[in-house]
This record gives sequence, structure tokens and C-alpha cells, in this order.
Amino acid sequence: MNGRVCVVTGAASGIGQQIGIALAKQGATVVAAARDEARAAQAVKAIAEAAGAGAKVEPLVCDVASIDSMKKAGAALEARHPRVHLLVNNAAVFNKERRTSKDGLELGYAVNALAPWVMSNLLLDSLKAAAPSRIVNMTMAPTQPLDFDDLQLERKYSALKALQSSKSGHQYLTVELARRLEGTGVSVVTVNPGLTQSKLPSEAPFPLRLVFKLFGKTPQDGARVPLAACLDAKYQSGGFISDKGAQVPMPDFIDPASAQRYWETNQRLARL
Repeated sequence: MNGRVCVVTGAASGIGQQIGIALAKQGATVVAAARDEARAAQAVKAIAEAAGAGAKVEPLVCDVASIDSMKKAGAALEARHPRVHLLVNNAAVFNKERRTSKDGLELGYAVNALAPWVMSNLLLDSLKAAAPSRIVNMTMAPTQPLDFDDLQLERKYSALKALQSSKSGHQYLTVELARRLEGTGVSVVTVNPGLTQSKLPSEAPFPLRLVFKLFGKTPQDGARVPLAACLDAKYQSGGFISDKGAQVPMPDFIDPASAQRYWETNQRLARL
């Protein structure tokens, strides 16, 4: 990984941080993205210390709940690194009550479904310049399609539905982006790390938090399959990778028409 530039969102803790550590240990320049300066500095410190002497780690202030922040971060990153070899869309949120982002969007949709689309598009030129390169989208077991008639969950809010449906946005993104990037040398995959201990379920009901604590993998173990998705050329673009490391079919509701609708909706929302 020497000479390769890898961008990881949500790098301040959990799986994102562990991926950053593993990549830095292999010689990559890791750009640790977090929502403010303090968290970005914390991510850099933790990754550099764990990776050891000579680790190349840089901060990137990027609030993925803000379209404007992502655009500024994308421009700054492109100026620093015209070639990006890997983008890991890892940042995620779970909210027990409906909240909105700075752009007035339901926060789960903004972070889990829109932000990966924005970050991927902002870095496309840099990813193409570095080809062969890859985008890895972190998701969960897909059980809930997006409700295109109520994407912002204004009619009825369910915390679990909001998480499941918004995280399925990664699959829509992977299908459509893989189609658009065919022949460019940029591959894109979606990976489910499986149940992993993290800060994500901090607002979940106690029984669900207990399940994560008792049965969730450690972040180090949870990062194993996603790291393979980052590095192993055997995974085909447009694919879904299970928590066992196998490439499996996308769920039936991730069809080409829905993936294109997701794309066009996000293009309008992000004004890109």
C-alpha cells in the first residue's frame, strides 16, 4: 500500500479507525475524516500510535451531515491528493427520534444514504486518476428498502426502519455507481461487517444495546471483512459482500430502476 492514498470516513472510532490502522500499517497514507477538528485530530493520533513509527496519517474535517462541509472537504482533499486509491464510506448514525441535518434532511438519510453518494461523487476524478482504485460502502444486513414516497420519514418515524432503510442506500449506490464506472478502473462494493460493538446503537433501546455488547464483534474483528473488501481484487464491482466474506446477490429490492431513482434523488438533494 506504499504510495496509496486511502480516505476513511467515521475514522474517529470503531471499525473506521481499525481500518485506518490496518491500512497505515501497510504503508498507505490514511486520510482520517471526522466531523470536526477535535475528532479528526483524535483519529489521527489513535491511528498513528497504533500503526507505529513512520505511519502516514492526515486529518480531514468533514461533517457528513452537511453537504457544504463535504463539498469543502472534497475540494481541500483534491488539492492535497489529486489521486485517491481508496474511499471507505463508513460514517453512520442511529437516532431514536427524528432529527434533521443542517440541510433540513432527516439525519439518518443525510448521513447513511446521501453522504456516501456525495463523497463518492466528489472524489470520482481523484479515484479515476488513481485507477485501479476502489470505493467500499459499509452497510448492514439489508432488510428494508428505501421508501421513495417518504424518504425523510415525515409521515411516521421508526428508529429501526430509519436505520435499516437508510443503510440500504449503500446498496443502491453500489449498483448504480458500478454501472456508471464500468471501464474506468474504479470498482465499488458494499460490505456488511456483521454485528459489531460500536457507538452506533448508543440511542437504541436497552435490549438492543445489550445484544450489541454481548454478541457484537470487537471493532478489530468487525474490520476484518471490510479490510478484505478494500484490498482483495477478487471482489467484483457492484457486488455485496456478506459478513462471512462471501460475495452474495443483492436483495431483490435493489433493482436497476430503484438504484437510478436513488441516484437522481440524491443528485437533486445535493445539488451536484
